[in-house]
Amino acid sequence: MAKTPKKSLCNAGKRSQSEDTHRKLIIQTLFRVSKPLTRRQIEAVIKVEICTLCLPLLRMVQDGTLYIAYKRPCAISGNACFHYALSSWKGAVNAQ
Repeated sequence: MAKTPKKSLCNAGKRSQSEDTHRKLIIQTLFRVSKPLTRRQIEAVIKVEICTLCLPLLRMVQDGTLYIAYKRPCAISGNACFHYALSSWKGAVNAQ
């Protein structure tokens, strides 16, 4: 019996409608707050499960929409935590 290949997590580079919606919400949130935010902080604002933010954030960093402004230890877990910012802010954001 032949195995069927697993679908790529990235869906061959195509974005879903929900991912497009999440991208818009992320951008609106960062504009509104005007400072770099973590996934957990973005989740709290837009009320979307944190696991659904991973792929849109990754793709937005890859396509240059966002960048990782800095990383800090998470106050909850102690693990490294990325703070995402709009690329248009590059150079204006200080690692506080």
